[in-house]
Amino acid sequence: MYQNYTTGQTVLTLNLDFTISNNHLANTISCFVDSIPEDVLLGDTAKTGRPAYHPAMMLKILLFAFIDGTKIEADANRYNPNWQYLKEKTKEVLQSPEGRHIYSMRKYDVEPIFGHLKNVFGMRRTHLRGKKKVETDVGIAFVMMNLSKYWNRRWSKD
Repeated sequence: MYQNYTTGQTVLTLNLDFTISNNHLANTISCFVDSIPEDVLLGDTAKTGRPAYHPAMMLKILLFAFIDGTKIEADANRYNPNWQYLKEKTKEVLQSPEGRHIYSMRKYDVEPIFGHLKNVFGMRRTHLRGKKKVETDVGIAFVMMNLSKYWNRRWSKD
């Protein structure tokens, strides 16, 4: 009770000059799945309801997607027109003069600051709990960093 499918029959017109080579991954997977006995694939099948897709066809699709590294959900979402529209609008906003100004203010890399705090001042973690207390502790550490930079610059000028 499966939907009939024939790989050589299509509803849409195709370019008949296109052929997949015999050593292509799709042909290898197809031969492998076709070699599995029917009784293994069919197992428990429902006798009622809408005809399902044949398990061999579904297994071929899933194996090819898995081996090829394609995520089926990602492919389904890739061609979402709403997502494409939002991407284009965001791109336009970011490329406008105002968007470029905002982006230039946000693009600073903060990792070196925390790396300096960790390596030079030995601050690997805070022992306080709560957002306000941690902000105060880290704020004091940043003030200490800035004062040490100021002190080093001051002494290097003399």
